[in-house]
Amino acid sequence: NRMANEVGGDFFKDFGFSDGDRYIIGCFDVSGKNVAASLSTIAIGSFFTALKHFDPGNTFGEELTVLIDKYIQDLTPNEMFITAALCYVDTKKQNIFIQNCGHTPIYIFVPGENNKVVGKTMNPNLPPLGMGILESEAASGYKFPIEKGLRIVLYTDGLTDMVTPDGV
Repeated sequence: NRMANEVGGDFFKDFGFSDGDRYIIGCFDVSGKNVAASLSTIAIGSFFTALKHFDPGNTFGEELTVLIDKYIQDLTPNEMFITAALCYVDTKKQNIFIQNCGHTPIYIFVPGENNKVVGKTMNPNLPPLGMGILESEAASGYKFPIEKGLRIVLYTDGLTDMVTPDGV
């Protein structure tokens, strides 16, 4: 398979904090395509690169999403925005907090009774990043415990836009 566009704005990032207990797993999609979208993906990557060099203290979850939003707003043109599926994993507290900022649906599969799996869909519940309106709504998300067999599926529309080598 190959991407529908030669240069796109789809981006996946996993980041571990130095405490070894907290992680962010994110899937992002920049509005638009080509060079402008690719440069905006660099802004996302640079946020996480900078985070490695600064101690965020207890900033995690909602507060960190607000920081990413402000950072993206400062670095991208007004007409650009970035959708995001963000999973904040805390292995010490054994929980996950998920936010969907205008992104494609997130699928969560949780082990249920009698070896059955319960599927849940998390549709966008927050505005995309970079629009400057997230701070008043950032407390919205879904929190649940980490348990054996848990599966979370994140993807961008790049998956559904992919084509075969024959162009299908």
